Amino acid sequence: MSQKMERFTPAARRVLSLSQEEAERLHHSEINIGHLLLAFIRLDKSAASDVLHDAGAEIEDARKVVRNFLSDELHTTKRLGNAIELSGDLKKVLEFSVDEARSRGHMIIAPEHLLLGLVRYQEKQPELFDALELDPKVIQEEMRSFIQAHDYSDGSPRKRKNHSYDKSKIHYEKEAIDMTRQLILIGGIVMALGVALGAFGAHGLEATLKANDRVDTFHTGTYYHLIHGMAIFIAAWLSTVYDDPRLAWAGYLFLAGVILFSGSLYILSISNLSIMGAIAPIGGAAFIIGWVIIAWVAWTAK
Repeated sequence: MSQKMERFTPAARRVLSLSQEEAERLHHSEINIGHLLLAFIRLDKSAASDVLHDAGAEIEDARKVVRNFLSDELHTTKRLGNAIELSGDLKKVLEFSVDEARSRGHMIIAPEHLLLGLVRYQEKQPELFDALELDPKVIQEEMRSFIQAHDYSDGSPRKRKNHSYDKSKIHYEKEAIDMTRQLILIGGIVMALGVALGAFGAHGLEATLKANDRVDTFHTGTYYHLIHGMAIFIAAWLSTVYDDPRLAWAGYLFLAGVILFSGSLYILSISNLSIMGAIAPIGGAAFIIGWVIIAWVAWTAK
């Protein structure tokens, strides 16, 4: 490891120096991953520290968490005359950091590689990040994007020409993924309910009611229910193609349409409650607006 340490940039060595300071501040007998995380938060003018600050990590709160997190693992008194050693998990993080640099063809190890090494370690043992409510996937994506946008052939990262690093875009992509998952979940629930109601209409309802307009009304509700359950899945699929939050509104409008239009027809067919006939058109309008939004997104997409 001593030879590999020569590849660490001054900024990366500064991180390790700050880690030792944090261990001494907390009177711990070895430098652990918690101290490394505190060092990242303290590091000035660094992409790694910016990412952690954006994620909500603050030094004083983090120190409290690290103190509690490491209290059962480390001796709380440092023996005089003995140098503070690196813990086993921190050594593993350093190995991961070297591997992160090597996999990208980088001869140097910068703070960004160190943070990726820490995130990689936390993927299997996420207790520290969980305690600080940090999302390792978000941190990992931002660090990878930063590294991709910079040249590490010199002693410090330099921004590549014609390559942009946009943190807001990364956050938006995460929001888009969350939106897609949400639409898929909603679509699955709507479709499952539609199939169940369709089976009830085809078997249970027809067994109790004679073939008349009320049965036909129920079947009409089921038909539009299933069609627009599929429409929610279409909105979810399109959200992976187009970066447009309006697709979420289309999905929600389809859900509202199922509730108002199909729901009104279900109630109308069973109870013959006339007011449902006035509510159904509102749901129909929601269907129409949802389809218009999807068409508009597809038409105006760049």
